[in-house]
Amino acid sequence: MRRIALLLFLLPVAAMAGPQDGIYRNPAGPSLEIQGASDDGFDFALISGAPEGATACPEGAVDCLSVAGHAARTAKFYTYVDPDDATSRIFFAIEAGGVRVVSTTGPLGTGSGNRAAMVKLPGVYAAVVAPAAPTGATGSTASTASDRLVSFRSPTGNIGCLFDVGAVTEVRCDITQLNRSFTRRPEDCDLDWGDSFAVAGGDGFGRLVCHGDTVADPGAEVLDYGSSLSYGGVVCVSAKTGVTCQNAKGHGFTLARRLQRVF
Repeated sequence: MRRIALLLFLLPVAAMAGPQDGIYRNPAGPSLEIQGASDDGFDFALISGAPEGATACPEGAVDCLSVAGHAARTAKFYTYVDPDDATSRIFFAIEAGGVRVVSTTGPLGTGSGNRAAMVKLPGVYAAVVAPAAPTGATGSTASTASDRLVSFRSPTGNIGCLFDVGAVTEVRCDITQLNRSFTRRPEDCDLDWGDSFAVAGGDGFGRLVCHGDTVADPGAEVLDYGSSLSYGGVVCVSAKTGVTCQNAKGHGFTLARRLQRVF
């Protein structure tokens, strides 16, 4: 018996499976999108309480929660820590054919609606969109090449945005009517300045764009007040006070007619 036990002890332990890009769904309703996966971590968008197939919480929803960020590998799990509240965390484990949300801590938002949606988060998420084959395409593994550009606009139409979903996702937003907060044009910019802003996934900061075009599309889908849209670890939230887009590190921009800022 001792010899058998010793042999078992000496057998190599299989390495933990790494995360895979794709879309996953929990039978209880929540969905999970993973992008930029590596052994060190992944960007994700996790939504609970939204209607089937929705990518954002409906305006005025009282039982919907959307969280986007980056989960980094730790000793036992892949762990997300809210950059604004270190008590808010999500612990992920990678399993064969899916991802498990092991547990959550902290409020992960505010209000009773968030808490109601949060209790549905733990559990196994099975893959519903398989990882893309390595064909060299630059589009998101959760999107095809034909829909890797996703546009939306504010309810007033004053702000228009475009997600460029790829290996590094970026969102750019243009605002039409504004009191310019940024008036000093850089010497190397001979085009329009002060009304276009962008932020990329990862750890980059929000920035202004020197441009001769616009991403504002009057025919784009409206992102209602109180709703959010996220791709590749970048989330944009629409509110009556303006549109805010930020990455998992909490960097990005806020646009409103009266004031614009980057952070």
